[in-house]
Amino acid sequence: MLPGTHRAADRFARASFYVNAISKSADPNHAIASVFSVLRNVSVPYGIATENEPNISSTW
Repeated sequence: MLPGTHRAADRFARASFYVNAISKSADPNHAIASVFSVLRNVSVPYGIATENEPNISSTW
């Protein structure tokens, strides 16, 4: 099971898993779409604020 919190270590674990799991493609459009899908999965949405973790940063 993949970790699902917004902590950096969890996001890194998900990104590492997905980057190694996505299909490799010579088609630039497919490759870019695959990378962006991974980025969207591991990013912290803009405007997120957590009281207990004030240092969390949104992915720009």
